[in-house]
Amino acid sequence: MINQRICGLVGLARNAGRVVIGLDNIYDACDRGTCSLIITAADAAKNASKKALNISKLYEVPLAESELTKAQLGHAIGFTEAAVIGIAHRGFAKAIIELFKGKE
Repeated sequence: MINQRICGLVGLARNAGRVVIGLDNIYDACDRGTCSLIITAADAAKNASKKALNISKLYEVPLAESELTKAQLGHAIGFTEAAVIGIAHRGFAKAIIELFKGKE
């Protein structure tokens, strides 16, 4: 249920043009100060997860390691798969973080 809500918010952020796709784009968005949250898929490659963690630490951007698969995360943004995405909107990021906190 919570995964569906997370996917729904990610989809809304995508429709609003507030999703950053790909590690290079996430890095650039963090560098510009526009990325508010980084989300990794549960089955993302270790290298991609490590790079996302490094970007998160470097720019002090929250990182959410989701239980969503690459296929589920990708589907939420209209792609086949997505291992790592960024949310470039504080409101969407805050709402998604609250959902992740509710899962703990």
